[in-house]
Amino acid sequence: MRPLARESLTEGAYRSLRSELMTGGLRPGERLTVRELAARLGTSSTPAREAILRLTTERALRSERGGTVRVPLPTCKEFLAIRDLRVLLEGHAGATAARLAPPKTVERLETLHAKRCTARSNGDFRQSLRYNQMFHTVLCEAADNPELLRIVEGLWVQAGPLLNFLIEHDPGVPEPSVHQHVAIIEGMRARDSEAVRLAIAADITIGGAPILKNLAGLDEQDVAPVSVEPEIVSAGTASTGTGTKAVALMKRTRR
Repeated sequence: MRPLARESLTEGAYRSLRSELMTGGLRPGERLTVRELAARLGTSSTPAREAILRLTTERALRSERGGTVRVPLPTCKEFLAIRDLRVLLEGHAGATAARLAPPKTVERLETLHAKRCTARSNGDFRQSLRYNQMFHTVLCEAADNPELLRIVEGLWVQAGPLLNFLIEHDPGVPEPSVHQHVAIIEGMRARDSEAVRLAIAADITIGGAPILKNLAGLDEQDVAPVSVEPEIVSAGTASTGTGTKAVALMKRTRR
């Protein structure tokens, strides 16, 4: 039983540290030590050390000279690769979820988005990040594809710290008048797979533009979002409701 308890502690430390990365609890460039992490997690040094090693192997953390471990700061090229993969994979998951998900999933998404908005309005950016990440996770879970969810979560582990970096360097980032989460929820309720896919693409692309601005010192209008296939844009524009809204927003970011 003791080895099982140790295994549980190690897995728990790994999942806790991974969750901190996904929700912006750790900043890019932040240094991690076994002692500090163990104190933070309330464990001994062994689970903390194994969690750090495991996430370093997964490239969620970066080992430097002298044994220092830091949260990596991606280059623009690396961030764009993560962003584009999220658009493709989360878009596919959302489109699938629109066909499969029961009404209670839509209600869960509405609740999470409302909590995210409340936290943001109250100035609790850390909590708003948690609710935002939970929104995307619930959406991917509804696709009923564990392997896809595992890959998407791996991308969130790499991208999550940058959300924290964004608010520290550009705290005046405004909320859109109509958040793309609303378009996603409307598309889910209508079981409109294309509308959901396009709204997810717009959410990830528009949300990522200010991060790129901070990473590269570029003007937001110079940042090209991920491309959308012409035939898909045409299909979305021909439909009514949320699909058209998502396409329009993505076109505006290209200009």
